[in-house]
Amino acid sequence: MKKAHLLAAVAAATLATSANALTLVSAAVFGVGGQTVWRTLNAPGTSPSNYALFVSNPGLGDFLNPHDEALNYNVTAGTNYAFLDGDGFPDNNTLNSDLQYRLELNFDNGATLTGTYIPGTPNSFMGSTPVTIGNSTLTLNEFSYTRSLANTVGQHDATPQTGNGNDYAGNFRFTNVVTPGAVPEPASWALMLGGFGLMGAGVRRRRPQVTVTYA
Repeated sequence: MKKAHLLAAVAAATLATSANALTLVSAAVFGVGGQTVWRTLNAPGTSPSNYALFVSNPGLGDFLNPHDEALNYNVTAGTNYAFLDGDGFPDNNTLNSDLQYRLELNFDNGATLTGTYIPGTPNSFMGSTPVTIGNSTLTLNEFSYTRSLANTVGQHDATPQTGNGNDYAGNFRFTNVVTPGAVPEPASWALMLGGFGLMGAGVRRRRPQVTVTYA
């Protein structure tokens, strides 16, 4: 029965992993009251109001989308954080484009986390209602976004470009609290049933042999 126990353990581990699997696929910062939008996926020519947003994790310069592509960040249990760099707008200006900024984080299952940052003295952050996905509860704990005096990224590439200084810098942090024992999603049920099937196959192959003794 050792093989059956091993298969059971594998099935349980697969179920737990699938139930908690979340991916951050895109992020955007909206200038509240204005028309300026920074996006991680910013196709050239989509709109003059769209500017590039680059996300770094785990450290500054470790870009998840260095060439303006979609994000593919696997959410972990506990604290998740990243740094933000946005292309400068307006050009040749050190002032913020808007009085407030709203962050939008989009996940692969359609869930969205939002929060608002107000630069000033003091700076302030306003989070939104936590989002529950399966047995995971996501909460946005921190977000900042403001004009810097540096040239850090370009229009569609995470490298400095001439004539495009005073970019934006910021960060965000959210937590993923996983609750054990939640009802599995349909895909998780399918994986679990497949694991039980493997267990049954292993047991059948291990049928005991019967020894007959003649007098």
